Amino acid sequence: MSLTFELKDFSPAVLAELEDRVGIGLEECGVEGELYAVAALEGSPRRVDTGLLKNSITHALAGQAPAKGTYTSDDGSKTGSYEGSAPGGGKSVYIGTNVDYAGYVHDGTRKMAANPFIAAAMGHGDRYKQIIERALKG
Repeated sequence: MSLTFELKDFSPAVLAELEDRVGIGLEECGVEGELYAVAALEGSPRRVDTGLLKNSITHALAGQAPAKGTYTSDDGSKTGSYEGSAPGGGKSVYIGTNVDYAGYVHDGTRKMAANPFIAAAMGHGDRYKQIIERALKG
């Protein structure tokens, strides 16, 4: 009696599925992070608000274009756009804005208290971990 064995390597398919699931999880983390940042801006009573900064907040996976291509102030008088892609390779998601005065709002000035809206998005590590774990489980 003779036995024949055939070994099949499924690691490329498994790795591709893992990459897809991580990407899905990071995308969801980005969307949720945007919500945290916007909520921090909306909760601040101490500024004039056209909505441009709030509407510009977006996310991008490393090496990819931002989720938003364009944005507009609430009254439609100001617009902006994104070009290019987020830095780097690997597996990460960036949450931010390209509005020129965002740093002053986030960090404050001599005359204006800080409103760290991007930092607000970063303060939810446990929630992001849950999202990634759920994505990996499929």
